[in-house]
Order: sequence, then structure tokens, then C-alpha cells
Amino acid sequence: MYGNRVHCACSPSPAEFIRAAAPRRRPPAHRPPWRAVVEFLNLVLILVAAFLVLKKPERERTAFRLLVISTLLMVFLFSLATRSGLLPGLNY
Repeated sequence: MYGNRVHCACSPSPAEFIRAAAPRRRPPAHRPPWRAVVEFLNLVLILVAAFLVLKKPERERTAFRLLVISTLLMVFLFSLATRSGLLPGLNY
């Protein structure tokens, strides 16, 4: 019944219809932006400092230095984000 059906020039061919209905591939995964990597480094510094204070109290001075480095890193990222942004640093 459907085998000898004539297609109009304005309707898509069966191959075009199948190609349009096929699922599209996801784009390849991209590397995270460098800010995300630096923020992860900041988190690791804070966790290492907490570990040093909890497990090795004699290394408290090293833990404090790591927290100071982490704070300076946060200030640097904040200043970089606010100076290069078009909108002020609010929740938009």
C-alpha cells in the first residue's frame, strides 16, 4: 500500500526525514576555565591547612601561611573578576 507512493517535491525524502530525526551528538567536553582551576587550588589550600591544624598542631604556622596565601588568591580573583566585568559584582 505504501510502496508505490509518489513523493511531492516539497516534502522531504525518507532519507532526509530520518537524518533530521536522528539524535545530534553532544559537543566535545571542554577544559574548565583557568579560574575554575585556580578556585579548586584555593579549596585544596584551605583543606590542607585544616588538616594540618587538626592532625599536626605543631605545624600551625605552616597552616596559617597557607590560609594567608589562600586569602591573597581570593582577593586576586575577586579583583580580576570585578575589573574585567561589564556589570558590577552583584547577583544578576
